[in-house]
Amino acid sequence: MRPDSLAFLFSSIQSLPGIGKNHHASLQKLVGPLNIDLLFHLPRTFIQWEHVSSIKNTLHDQHISITLTVRSHQKSSPRTPHRVLCIDQDGNHISLVYFQKNSYLEKNLPVGEQKIIQGKIEYYRNQPQITHPQHIFSLHKNNQPPNLIEPLYPLSASLTQFTLRRAIQHILKNLPPCPEWIPQKTLNNQKWPSFNDALQKTHSPSTPQDLEPLSPHRQRLAYDETLAHQISIASTQNDAKIHKKIYTLAPNPSFLKTFSSLIPFSLTSDQNNAILTILNDMSLPSPMQRLLQGDVGSGKTIVAFAAIIAAAQNGFQSVLMAPTETLVHQHAQNLSPLAKHFGFPIYTLTGNHSAKPQKNTLENIQNGNALITIGTHALFQNKSLFKNLNLVVIDEQQRFGVHQRLSLLRKGLNTDMLLLTATPIPRSLMMIHYGNLNASFLKEKPPGRKLINTTVSNIQRLPELEHAIKRHIKKNGLIYWVCPLVDEGQNTELSHVTGRAEQLAQQFGEHNVALIHGKIKGTERQNIIKNFSSAKTPILVASTVIEVGIDVPAADVMIIEHAERFGLSQLHQLRGRVGRGQNDAFCILLYAPPLSHVAQQRLNIIRQSQDGFFIAEKDLELRGAGDVLGTRQSGDLQFHFINTHEHRKILDLVSHDIKQYQISPQNHEHIPHLLSLFQYDKTLNLTKSG
Repeated sequence: MRPDSLAFLFSSIQSLPGIGKNHHASLQKLVGPLNIDLLFHLPRTFIQWEHVSSIKNTLHDQHISITLTVRSHQKSSPRTPHRVLCIDQDGNHISLVYFQKNSYLEKNLPVGEQKIIQGKIEYYRNQPQITHPQHIFSLHKNNQPPNLIEPLYPLSASLTQFTLRRAIQHILKNLPPCPEWIPQKTLNNQKWPSFNDALQKTHSPSTPQDLEPLSPHRQRLAYDETLAHQISIASTQNDAKIHKKIYTLAPNPSFLKTFSSLIPFSLTSDQNNAILTILNDMSLPSPMQRLLQGDVGSGKTIVAFAAIIAAAQNGFQSVLMAPTETLVHQHAQNLSPLAKHFGFPIYTLTGNHSAKPQKNTLENIQNGNALITIGTHALFQNKSLFKNLNLVVIDEQQRFGVHQRLSLLRKGLNTDMLLLTATPIPRSLMMIHYGNLNASFLKEKPPGRKLINTTVSNIQRLPELEHAIKRHIKKNGLIYWVCPLVDEGQNTELSHVTGRAEQLAQQFGEHNVALIHGKIKGTERQNIIKNFSSAKTPILVASTVIEVGIDVPAADVMIIEHAERFGLSQLHQLRGRVGRGQNDAFCILLYAPPLSHVAQQRLNIIRQSQDGFFIAEKDLELRGAGDVLGTRQSGDLQFHFINTHEHRKILDLVSHDIKQYQISPQNHEHIPHLLSLFQYDKTLNLTKSG
């Protein structure tokens, strides 16, 4: 139960001053609905205001903080801005320029008064001016001088830094005192501040170093977040050990041999070992909790399906949850022939099913006829009741929140769980996310999978590429063309799928170009993929929606525009859409110069290596742990403070303290505050009630 003292932090952000209806919608989309969500929205960079007493010798575009005396106002006309004429302490003239009409200017900047002005100095016709000053402070004796380090936050449409900062400062001002949950010895050794002081310092830095992830207050918050996460994991795992399964798989030594004989290809040794390990887990009395990691194209799905078939042969139900309808239909299509060999039909359940088919599936789930069900979020959103659910498989598990995974598990009693991920996760990062979750690895590629020829090219060479595409189409090649944006929006510098599809259609003909992105749903998307797969439309212009769940073996070219804007793992996933058939495969990474040093490193790594585990380690080094698995993916609990690989030592310290001081909700009275702040109390409630 959430402590009453934290009620303010879990109030709606709409109650904050200055947050109207429009701002509320934007903020909720950006950070979440609650005050605590906004408090954990961290600044990414900063402006450092330089205090100057005179504008003499200041530079163009320099951020300054200066005391000025207002001399006069020159009101705006249709062709001229409003100018506030001021002088500094040495008598040098400077103008404050406002292009937007503001009826409060004369009231806020009365003639004769001194004001502290913060803004960017510009020289227009050799005359100094500050256009739309960022801040104006009154010069009163009791006022504290303005902070010279100003944090800058990630924003979304209609939001300003001022709106965001004012809301956060209001929360900080009313922050309820939090009890201490960190052992005193750890606090003393690390010289960390209190939780409240750490948040204050994070949002009100005095120096640029205060914004660094390795600053004492940020390390303390990273410890808090890791501690909450590890306690939640430990509680879930302990609960699984205490409660025994109702449905346990009977050992069947000949199953793997029979299963292997019915599939049209040979399993790798990694796949064989993973299947045997999973079947053994399913025969044990405690619920299985296993993560199956496999690089793109390593054959995770067939391993999971072996476990599903084994459960069905014992008369038990299994579900396979996938993040998209496309992936659900693809799994059902690919696995149905194999399921028929064993005599089991496959049922599907998605949010777009019409009432009658959905009702039929739900009835078969409830009466136990549906031994194999593949679906989307609808599996846990519906009031579906399983008769004897034995196994829950979650594909692309990082795209589901921990609450969603547990909600699906609650459909059964102490059910086995198998998580699949095509994003290879470094062991250190896996420990942060999953604790001591058992893991199986598929590092071998199935026979016949080819290396993908990867090249990096300047986007200015696009005309040459288009000539090569024309030749490739004549040879019946299939081409993915990925752009970073769906439409132009506010960024005119980046390519978008809508514009690129139109341009390619003009050049190659509309019948040769198809377009797909996240806004295209259901049957229409299925038809687009079907036409591409059958070579009716050989060029598929796409957003990153094709990153997972698209399997077209004949596709042999992947073109990624503005590849410098993508992360390593995402580039690797996109590249993995080709090279699945008999033809040689190519991946062309187009970049727009100039490239930053980090972007150059990323493109070199992806060009030189096709080892997903190596790429994941490099991704961790370059981007930090907070980005490797992605954030805000369908409700997943986002890590706010654990965002660099340097925080691995925090994990070691947390693990030591949990063991040394026996930190748990049962023997530490303040842990409920910690779990509530990081919203893991819901996870514990789900676990206990499940």
